[in-house]
Amino acid sequence: MDYIKLFKSFFFMAFVLLITLPAEAQKIAVLMVNLDGKTENIAVPVSVDLDKITTIPDSAINLFEIAGNKRNVIPFQIENKGRRFLFFLVKANANPGKHRYELVKARTPEVKEAIQIVKDSGYVTITANHKNLLRYNYKTVYPPAGVDTVFKRSGFIHPLWSPKGQRLTRIGAPDHYHHFGLWDPWTHTYFEGDTVDF
Repeated sequence: MDYIKLFKSFFFMAFVLLITLPAEAQKIAVLMVNLDGKTENIAVPVSVDLDKITTIPDSAINLFEIAGNKRNVIPFQIENKGRRFLFFLVKANANPGKHRYELVKARTPEVKEAIQIVKDSGYVTITANHKNLLRYNYKTVYPPAGVDTVFKRSGFIHPLWSPKGQRLTRIGAPDHYHHFGLWDPWTHTYFEGDTVDF
């Protein structure tokens, strides 16, 4: 029997095992969420008392949804007001039944930012998961040519989009040039000793 080959083989296997063990996520808990019905375009919020599960710092925790043999990273947040609570969302349109989540201690996986703010020339657009939510116009927007510039505005939200991407606001209506998306006219404001229409 060739003991040197056997020893080299054993040493190599032990080395591979030692290297791969830390790479595996250490499971802390399995969380089961039971849905009575389909969520119908609504994400369902879930909260868990984290202190009852683990004392591991929340910066060293990851949450995964287990769907068959897939592990999907789930964004979460921790609220710490005396006790730590973990909050996450069951995705919209989830099917009824049990949904399995694993809380693990591991390296932080790459999670793309769900909310993004994009500044452009004259406005800021807020998106969630690459879908537009709203646009805040900080630069002055003028009415169409031929309409009195008294109707120019800045500091308003337009467009505001529905979750399906439909525009919910409008500007430049021919009979209401003074309406600009979502804006806050202060029509009866007391300022410096006088009532003013802003």
